Amino acid sequence: MPTCNDFHPTHQAQLTLQFGGKFGRFNCTACSAGMVGQAHTCGASLFTGAQIRAASTEATPDPKSPGLNLPQVDAALFKLSGGKINLDTRIHYPFAEFQRRIIEGEQAILQINRGVFIDTGNGHGNTFRGGHAIAVGKDSVTLWADDPLTGRFPTQWEDLRQSAGRLIVKDDGTIAGLGFVYASFSQDITKTVTWKATIHPTGGATRVAFWRYFVDSSGRITRRVSASTGGFSASCTSPRSYPWPSKSLRKSLVKLTTGAYKGWYVSSDYARSITT
Repeated sequence: MPTCNDFHPTHQAQLTLQFGGKFGRFNCTACSAGMVGQAHTCGASLFTGAQIRAASTEATPDPKSPGLNLPQVDAALFKLSGGKINLDTRIHYPFAEFQRRIIEGEQAILQINRGVFIDTGNGHGNTFRGGHAIAVGKDSVTLWADDPLTGRFPTQWEDLRQSAGRLIVKDDGTIAGLGFVYASFSQDITKTVTWKATIHPTGGATRVAFWRYFVDSSGRITRRVSASTGGFSASCTSPRSYPWPSKSLRKSLVKLTTGAYKGWYVSSDYARSITT
């Protein structure tokens, strides 16, 4: 991938037809995803919140829960981009890791309790206090937040920690918890990143067993079969989380792109990133 230090994605104003579309007031996560997806490709691809909503599994908002969740926008971006935008979605993820990844060059969708921003004077003219999503990044000078309701502005780590930790995640009022985030990350836009999967026998064995996974055109795991190898190392895609049909479980996989097993999906446990 190209590098683009200090890239600022196009602000997507969710309440406009251009970006938010007819369901704009519910499309904060979709518009934030559009911004982070644009950063993921260093500006090569721009999908609007309206496009992401339309490509999601909930093209028309559910009256009981009209906002899209992170796995939904992640999957929609992957579909729209033909697999070029592959966000890393993390649920109840340590804030310290979120902070490290932003500092090192990734951008992220961050779900927040917007009331915290209001209380710290960062409402910027909009008084909405509920669950919300923003884009977050850090250039060489400034840590910034881009709010689909208002715009991009400098922010502080503690404001992000408090707003993310106080996000209400259950109907009974349960919050994410201070020190945790619900977020989806772009690639590191400051480095060139490639991935390689390696499987080799250990302990004197001549072969090793592993699972081969099958993924359908909708991005769901349909089955897995046992395979074995005498050992290989092959280029692969970056890890992506795939759902099992009729299950709440997800599995992180990579797709092999070179070698005898080209096209196979295997566990991301076998993969590692190489940065240059």
